[in-house]
Amino acid sequence: MAILLKKNRIKLGSLLYKRKSIKLKASTLVETLVATVLIVTIFSISSLALNTIFKSVIQKRNNRTVHTRLYELKYLYIHDKVGVKYQESFNNWAISISQNTRGDQQIINIDAIDKTTKKTISKKFVDDHIE
Repeated sequence: MAILLKKNRIKLGSLLYKRKSIKLKASTLVETLVATVLIVTIFSISSLALNTIFKSVIQKRNNRTVHTRLYELKYLYIHDKVGVKYQESFNNWAISISQNTRGDQQIINIDAIDKTTKKTISKKFVDDHIE
């Protein structure tokens, strides 16, 4: 229960609170429109920048199909379906299989190079074929 004790004072329980009246300066319609345009412009520029950043991150990480194709080629190589000098073009990627010798081991390299960004993905494994 609020009991009015004096001018501008209200008693709630045992605490006294003084009323404060805050006067705000009124702004004109033009000032409000200018502020709104500035806020909308800032938010649109920032959203475009974030969109560009996220799009580039997604494009950099969207290599699942190429990785899957490299694993398929590894499987095909192991089962003698493709050879060492194999080359193909797959979804704007140039894929090739090559062979290197390290000591007494044959190392098989499966390389994929993006034709536009020149990014390289490489898979290596030891050839365990018994000849």
